[in-house]
Amino acid sequence: MSTDEPLPRVPAIDDHQEQTPVTATFETGTANDPPAGTGGENPTTLSINGKSVSVPPDSTVIDAMQAVDDETVTVDPGADGLEDADVPALCHYDRDGDSSDEIGPRSECRTCMVETEEHGLVPSCSFPAEDGLSVRTDTPDAEESRSVNLDLVLSNHNLRCTTCNGNGRCELQDAAISEGVDHPRYGVFADRDEYEPLDDTSSFIQIDRNKCILCNRCVEGCNDVQVEGVLRIEGHGEDTRIGFQSDAETMADSECVSCGHCATVCPTGAFTEKGIGGAATLPLPGFTQRNSIGTVLETDDVETLDDTTAPNRSPGPGGVGAGAEGVAGATGTGDATGVARFMQGARKRATELAGEYGRKAMIAGEHTAESIAMNTIPEGRLFDIADFVSDARLSRIDTEETTCGFCAVGCRFEMWGKDGDAIGVQPVDDPAAAPANDFSTCVKGKFGHEFANSDERLTEPLVRTDSGEFEPVSWEEALEYVAENLRAIRDDHGVDAVSCLASSKGSNEEAYLVQKFARQVLGTKNIDNCARLCHSSTVAALQQTLGYGAMTNRINEDVGEADAYLITGSNTTESHPVLATRIKQNVRDGADLVVFDPRQIGIAEHADQYTRTEPGYDVAWINGLIRYIIENDLHDEAFIERNTTGFEDLREKVQPYTPERVEAVADVPAAELESAAETLAAAETVVFGWAMGMTQSSNGTQNLL
Repeated sequence: MSTDEPLPRVPAIDDHQEQTPVTATFETGTANDPPAGTGGENPTTLSINGKSVSVPPDSTVIDAMQAVDDETVTVDPGADGLEDADVPALCHYDRDGDSSDEIGPRSECRTCMVETEEHGLVPSCSFPAEDGLSVRTDTPDAEESRSVNLDLVLSNHNLRCTTCNGNGRCELQDAAISEGVDHPRYGVFADRDEYEPLDDTSSFIQIDRNKCILCNRCVEGCNDVQVEGVLRIEGHGEDTRIGFQSDAETMADSECVSCGHCATVCPTGAFTEKGIGGAATLPLPGFTQRNSIGTVLETDDVETLDDTTAPNRSPGPGGVGAGAEGVAGATGTGDATGVARFMQGARKRATELAGEYGRKAMIAGEHTAESIAMNTIPEGRLFDIADFVSDARLSRIDTEETTCGFCAVGCRFEMWGKDGDAIGVQPVDDPAAAPANDFSTCVKGKFGHEFANSDERLTEPLVRTDSGEFEPVSWEEALEYVAENLRAIRDDHGVDAVSCLASSKGSNEEAYLVQKFARQVLGTKNIDNCARLCHSSTVAALQQTLGYGAMTNRINEDVGEADAYLITGSNTTESHPVLATRIKQNVRDGADLVVFDPRQIGIAEHADQYTRTEPGYDVAWINGLIRYIIENDLHDEAFIERNTTGFEDLREKVQPYTPERVEAVADVPAAELESAAETLAAAETVVFGWAMGMTQSSNGTQNLL
């Protein structure tokens, strides 16, 4: 492990206030290239491959190249051929959401090089779009530069694509295919004698550094988006690697919170989710598969087509003995030879045949190709085969957009399933479809889906019999049983003898139907929801103060951009981790955070001021804050006059709560109370965040009032 000082972007985790985990040597979001964009409000117009394109200010060259499909971008008439302007960009996280701005571009890989008349070769991911800039992607120098840099990346990457958990989701694989890589000029990682051991210590994430291309996405995702400061780049030269803060040796030893963001943004198979990786891998018949460090993968046998058992040496037409000629004759593959000929035949048959038959053809293709690949075909053919195999893998996976039910943030993501089981979570394609979280996740939303696959889940109704044991019954029998018993209880004892309790895990529509059933079918007013136990004091207090019994802030636009925060009774980083990331990002960028809580909770590690309070005395210190602000004329009189009533009554009620009395009652030092009041009063916008630590007490409503 390197003993060097941490890089500027990734300081030690316990040094969060003095040196936050953002780049200190150059502007966040760029490398050693000029800051992106020209500023101002007017669009920037530049030329790409001879076509004029107008993009918003602060755009990069790659933004202009990628934005031609955006309705807000102006392209001159006749701009055909702009689709040919695509270039790889492995260290550039291509996503439209605001949170993705925290990741790159870093110009680490230089696979996106283009040529300009004004500046020569430049990295398109970070070079600013300038008025009048003339960009070409198709010049010999630009193409050679991209080719050289892509080959350099491949030289440091293990190419066991068909057994990689990231196959089909690998941007390096996509780039190699799109650029037509055949033989990388600097060799491949497989030529090495030694491999980095896999880090399999995490319960959820596997790290395979043999597939890492040092794009720095995971480090920025961990430090800049999630603001956890767990990952860093360490070492020099060939020994450069992804490591951990505080010199931890493994992910299990680190301070990782298992948010899974490193796996989300990784462009290769270096960071992968264990659930998706294992479920997306197809077993290969008759072939011993190995992972990137040469370990044999244990797989079950799979039945294959008779004529694909050994196509490179089969002795008959269309099956044993056919050889390449027999396969080619059956599928019409023309002049192709060897494995390439067989793969063309398998691809054609997989296209013609549907369902399991087609998948078996593809599986057989992987079997044959990988068993002889390293000796008989170029690496470029391996990419084609891996791409072919990934289609077979991904065809077995079902996806569905859903909303996480673990907390009230409302994160949206895409759930991956296979054979009826939930196997993983990925960001939705459109950031607008996930306004609360964009592409952020927490350990609960990212990995807390195993319960859905539990053998203990009820899959059919159970009714207790006379023997006292539960027995499975049909839905018709179960509903009839419930209806008869509810009817009998109501008729014998009256409507007050029955009640309905709904769950907050259900939807609003389902809760509405429960109360409708209770009132109109059972005729009872005994209706409740478990959410009332948690939030009734919040609803009552907000209804009195704001006239609306719910939250009034949007997560990104309001909470994420406030000038100051007062948090109490909310273990935000544990209970609402994605919301906490927005607060931590803003605090890192200069917002003030004040935490009052009996415990030094996780969010307090990022606070400008943490003050321990005596449990049960929240009314005292809150009234003390109000009194100090009023008595020192720190309040906005015009706002109060325009938007509130009862201000003088409030002034009178808080008079007894001097700093000295608050210190005596709530154990809050007077100096800390005064400092917090001045910080909050000086801010233009303040978010007051609380949770059940404030509401679930006998004074819950009073705490919030």
